[in-house]
Amino acid sequence: MRCLLLLALLLFPALAQGADCPDGKVLGWDGATCCWPGQNVGPFGCTGPATSCPSGLVPTDEGCSLADSLAAQRASYHPALLDPRLATLQAPETYAVSLQTTKGEIVIDVTRAWAPQGADRFYNLVKIGFFDDVAFFRVINDFMAQVGIHGDPKVAGVWREARILDDPVTESNLPGYVSFATSGPNTRTTQVFLNMADNHRLDHMGFSPFGKLRDLTVLEALYDGYGEGAPSGRGPSQPRMQDEGSAYLRAGFPLLDWIQSATVVGEEPLEQPAPAADEGALVPLNGTNLWVRRIGSGAPIVVVHGGPLLDHGYLFPHLEALAASHELIFYDQRISGRSDAEVPAGTVRMTDFVADLEALRAHTGHGAIHVLGHSFGARIALEYALAHPARVTSLLLLDPMAPSAALWAEERAAMPPSQPHVDRISAIMATDAYQAGDPAKYQDLMRVMFERELHDPSHAERLRFRRPSDLDARSNRLTELMPDVQTYDLVPRLPEITVPTLLMYGADEPASTISGPSLDAALPRSQLVIVEKAGHFPMVEQPDVFLSTVRAFLAR
Repeated sequence: MRCLLLLALLLFPALAQGADCPDGKVLGWDGATCCWPGQNVGPFGCTGPATSCPSGLVPTDEGCSLADSLAAQRASYHPALLDPRLATLQAPETYAVSLQTTKGEIVIDVTRAWAPQGADRFYNLVKIGFFDDVAFFRVINDFMAQVGIHGDPKVAGVWREARILDDPVTESNLPGYVSFATSGPNTRTTQVFLNMADNHRLDHMGFSPFGKLRDLTVLEALYDGYGEGAPSGRGPSQPRMQDEGSAYLRAGFPLLDWIQSATVVGEEPLEQPAPAADEGALVPLNGTNLWVRRIGSGAPIVVVHGGPLLDHGYLFPHLEALAASHELIFYDQRISGRSDAEVPAGTVRMTDFVADLEALRAHTGHGAIHVLGHSFGARIALEYALAHPARVTSLLLLDPMAPSAALWAEERAAMPPSQPHVDRISAIMATDAYQAGDPAKYQDLMRVMFERELHDPSHAERLRFRRPSDLDARSNRLTELMPDVQTYDLVPRLPEITVPTLLMYGADEPASTISGPSLDAALPRSQLVIVEKAGHFPMVEQPDVFLSTVRAFLAR
């Protein structure tokens, strides 16, 4: 589906079903959604403040959240705890990690050659403080101790999908050896097995040891009385750990042992990095305030994100390299991202999106601009080129929304079946964390939505989306845009666009064989590029091909 509006209208109605609400929540007016008392039900779940919350949670503008102490704690986190993309250190060839636990010290000697990916991940997790105050939540006598779900649900959520590639199994899972848990190819994240016995049966399952304990005494002393986790045993439930964090463990499993701190022996803790480069600011444009971010220098490229209601953030890391030769001007469209949610009634029309882009160009002082648009943003770029032809140097259209409603309907019909994704979306939206406005759950939701638009669904973890606190109110304004997406046809006017135009599609994208050829035939100076092993996000799935193609096009 080519825009979030249509995802909401075409996908979410299938989610309605009966529900039993967990403690503290009440059934909404739709008879399907469980919200905190006082909240409203909208197309994207529960919104608004809660009037009351269960013990351990406090009312916020977005429902019920963990107590303020956790919010304060987050302010001291290393940034990589909340953004795995920042954890990129390469580990030394050998290093030792000291785990100070509630039963004493455990020292792990790590050999990077055994499992480079695992050793690097473990090194990064220790350096950023991931294992500080983390529980051994599953300890099975004569088997292993398991650790690695962070006590802050927000941290646990962002790292749960931060998978690493598999390493070959070069050592066996013998007593004292340490390996990351895996549930299949390339699924290792943060959970670690510390083997107490000869567990060589794990070898063929992909458990690749990266280190070895110097001594097993403390490991064997860890409390193992809870046994297997729920639902097969009396131990903690991993889904509840993910959703409720350490509070759940401390209340229900007080005898668990914990890692109090983890350090790399002989190394200083990481210093907090310098403040991030300017992330942008609100700029008054065309009767509203738009969030604008500018980096680099050179000929200007204005980047128009997809959506609507998304923000420029999902594109930024994949386009940032172009700033070496061009000025990149990112912005969040009206009522989207960090731009203002409040705009005058009747001003969420395609003409307003086009007028915003022209106001942004004028604000930058550039006479003409390259316009790079993705998905719905490419539709804005085409409309802008028709309305302001003298202001466009070239167009770069990445998996553009079809140039007519008829072609768009044909492309939607060619999409893979949505039911499996509907079921997973329903499960995410039913979680307490999502209904409490947890940004990590919103990330999960958006990634599931876009998985079927990727060649490799695991690449969805590379997409980052920002959830505005007032998403429901913003989404309600999109009804004004409906006439412009239900009935339109730009095809007769496309020959008027005479600037060089790059059309780039992932080969798995239905539009590559439906509207792509139509655009290529109608635009006088177009170049059609089909990227193999990619879907709707070629810049994410095939970054080298994407960047080399764009650079060659801009250099013409």
